Amino acid sequence: MTVLPFHNRALAFEHPQKGYVRYNPCGNPKLETLSGARPNPIRADYIKFGPSIVARLMVGLSVKGRNTYTIEHLRTLTRAYLRSHKMPENSTFVVQKGVYTHKRSGKIIEEDSSQIVLINEGVSNKKFFAVARGLAEHICKKMQQESVICEIQENGIPKHIYDIIA
Repeated sequence: MTVLPFHNRALAFEHPQKGYVRYNPCGNPKLETLSGARPNPIRADYIKFGPSIVARLMVGLSVKGRNTYTIEHLRTLTRAYLRSHKMPENSTFVVQKGVYTHKRSGKIIEEDSSQIVLINEGVSNKKFFAVARGLAEHICKKMQQESVICEIQENGIPKHIYDIIA
């Protein structure tokens, strides 16, 4: 079985315009895949050699304090975007509760949210990074989010964290 590192922990970083930003996932994660669960393979194939590159997007499902979107909305947007960029539609969705501090008011917000996990399965890192950030911007616009966090990991270690604002 292929095991890919995945960190489900708080993110904190300094944003140039917004100052200190913190995202703190809470609750029990629920793993969903587009293709459904399968039994462990008898034979394991390597996707590629070298470092494991993963993009993790944090997306709220509420707008102005109201539950507005579902995981199905997010899955549909994600698959269509990946398809339009000739990328594999393979993605994993983790449904959770998110807690964050609103950037303007300072109010603590708790909402239903999701993480989208994308694994680079062989395209250039440059294209993978561009598609991951583009997907975050697309979701931000379509789902009317204040921002979407896009974290790029190498071998399970965060290397780049973007606060995508559309």
